[in-house]
Amino acid sequence: MRQILYAGLLITASTPAWAAEFACHFDQECFAGDACAETSFAFEIEETDQGTSAAQDPAMASITTDAETIIGVLSTQDDGLALGFASLSGPVSHTLTVAPDGAAQYITSFVEDGFFIGYYGTCEAIPG
Repeated sequence: MRQILYAGLLITASTPAWAAEFACHFDQECFAGDACAETSFAFEIEETDQGTSAAQDPAMASITTDAETIIGVLSTQDDGLALGFASLSGPVSHTLTVAPDGAAQYITSFVEDGFFIGYYGTCEAIPG
């Protein structure tokens, strides 16, 4: 399963330079099978290993929310999507994709129940 998850992370980026930290803000929340509703949910994602840049290699990263820290794999490259993050921790998977214009989709799937929550908004690099 991890190999499939890592293979799915070979997501590409059109951003000219790798940023190690992003702030994400979501204004739509969608529960499986229900209509979407307005929300205010935010988190930061940060590269946690200092190996080669994620622009060339998937790197370890963390998403930090008010409730938890999620460790996963982060990938960016030279064309296509700007950013990809995935984590499978216990019965919950987390996937974040960010397009070159900053449009973001964050999906939390509860594997055993087949239930998911989707968030839609934007992410931007934090200067640093």
